Formats: sequence, structure tokens, C-alpha cells
Amino acid sequence: MTRSVLTDVEFDALWQRLAPGPTPVALRLPSPGCAAPGWHDVRRAGWQALRARGLVSPSGPDPETVRLLRLLTGPGRRFELRASWPRAVRAVAAGGSDAGVLAVRQDATVTLEPCGSLTAAVLGVLPRAGPGPGTACTVPSAVLTAALSDPGPCLRIALTTRGVARPEAARLATMLAARPGQAQIVATEVDGNGVARRRGGVLAVLDGPDGRYLLTRTTGSGGWSTVAPIDRHRLHELLEEVA
Repeated sequence: MTRSVLTDVEFDALWQRLAPGPTPVALRLPSPGCAAPGWHDVRRAGWQALRARGLVSPSGPDPETVRLLRLLTGPGRRFELRASWPRAVRAVAAGGSDAGVLAVRQDATVTLEPCGSLTAAVLGVLPRAGPGPGTACTVPSAVLTAALSDPGPCLRIALTTRGVARPEAARLATMLAARPGQAQIVATEVDGNGVARRRGGVLAVLDGPDGRYLLTRTTGSGGWSTVAPIDRHRLHELLEEVA
């Protein structure tokens, strides 16, 4: 199984030269724009580094790397992940029934490797964690958003003052108290014209010292938010439902 590790500059230079399509949002690198001083020099340095590493020859870029890059924007299913543990991690798993690719951006590198199951690939980016204690709790999304935006000295009190019953407020405050690790996963489907359409909502994974929780929200002005303990098997099932 071929695995390519590129610097962010190499990835950007290769992507711009191949122009396979719009860069997936999760892999998009900060760009100063073509008018910025030194922009062309940076791209040229990236291309030269690819040559020095044997990823570009006189006949062109490495064919396997090109194939993996094109899978990222080709028609099919796609998962995009944005996470922090606490270092920022971005990942895209994309492809169809016969071929897939996992791209992981962390620090100043982008790693590309072929994959079979897109669900298993994106789950593999998450650290392993068991479900946290407690039971599922559902409250209006507007209430939860307001309480999290302005929790004051105590999230439980912020929730109760907004009408959440004390037992539910206590459970929510416990589940949301410490979140050293968190991730958002979105599923999309890309058509033959390169247009991506979201499948399902955003799955927010919250990792605390006592285990993992999942935050989901229904859409609409009167939407609801649910926080519940989640294990790896159940998270796999939820991703399969939108894959």
C-alpha cells in the first residue's frame, strides 16, 4: 500500500500544477495569493523539493500520487474531519466503491494513502476512546448554544436559568465540562460536475477525561441538540448511515 507524505508547500505546488479541482475545505492551506511577494518562489521551491524526492520526474508527477489526488475531488462519497487533540488535525476520506483515498493534514504535512472503507479510514484518524458515563440528554439548540456561549461561572446554572430542568442541566454540564479533544465530521456526495452536497448533519465528537460523547443537532429554527455517550461501534454505524 503506497503512502505519500508531503509538506504543505509540496502539496500546494502539486495541486496547483495538476489542477484536479477545488481543494476540499478540510485540506485547504492558507494562501497569500498569486500577487503576494515571493509567491512564485514558494511554489517553485515546492516543485523542486518534489523533484529531489523522486515524486516528480521528467515525465511528470508520480502516477500513484496523482491518482490519489484526483480521488479527492472525483465523483463519489466524501468525509471531511476537523479535529483538535489538542493539535489541529484535518482529514478527508474520499472515493467510490472501487477505490478510495485518505488525506490527513497535520502540522506542516499532508499524508496521502489509499483506503478501502471510507468510514473505517476516517474513524482511524480519531484516537481510541470508550463511551463516557451518563445518559443521552436533549435540549433546544438555541438554549444550548446560548449557555455554551456565555456559561458564566457554571454551565449547569447557565442551563437552568434558561429553562433546562436541573437533572438534565447537571448531566449536560458533566458531559460537556472537559473537552480536551473534539472533532466535527461531515459527509458529502460529489457529483460528476464536482458539486458537493451534504449528506446528513454534522457529527460532533467530544472527548473528555472520562470518555467520548456525540453531539448532534436537528435542523430548523426550532432545532434540538442531543449529547450522548458514544462508542466506536455506534459511531461507525452512524457514519455508515450517511456514507
